Amino acid sequence: EDYPNAKVEQHHHESLKAGMTCPECQQGKLYNVTPGTVISFKGNAPIQAIKNEYERLRCALCGVSFIPQKIDLLYLERFDPIAQAMIVLYRYGGGFPFYRQAKFQKMFKCPISTSSLWEVSDGVYQKIHPVLNYLYLLASNSNLAYIDDTTMKILTKEPQFGVICKILGTKSKA
Repeated sequence: EDYPNAKVEQHHHESLKAGMTCPECQQGKLYNVTPGTVISFKGNAPIQAIKNEYERLRCALCGVSFIPQKIDLLYLERFDPIAQAMIVLYRYGGGFPFYRQAKFQKMFKCPISTSSLWEVSDGVYQKIHPVLNYLYLLASNSNLAYIDDTTMKILTKEPQFGVICKILGTKSKA
């Protein structure tokens, strides 16, 4: 009900059907129970929800429930890699805070809480942290770095000692 625009995907049990004998107790019959639902998110602009409805079977005698095996994976990875990248890029590349992303998603009838957005962002950080540390190591051991994000025009390549002394407040030797 929270995701009226969500695409619905049906997932059936791989080997069991209603009416079959229970594999657990070998006596009871399986019957359908209300389907379960897992909401997962796919990266598009904006992020889209997918409503995964899965078949649940229960034994009439022993009460054991059975669900498709791939549903466990949906619980572990609710946000696909593109959705994760978009959340992080919106936040840190575009300066789009989580509360604003949550409002934006709600406008498109695909609400995602700010805490979920933070958890996704933190998960991405945990995955890229070793790579980031290695890049820091490489940069710290390099002889020269060409990074300048200013729009100031560089007039000479060589630093002018007198200008540096004025900035630092020391006297020039020249």
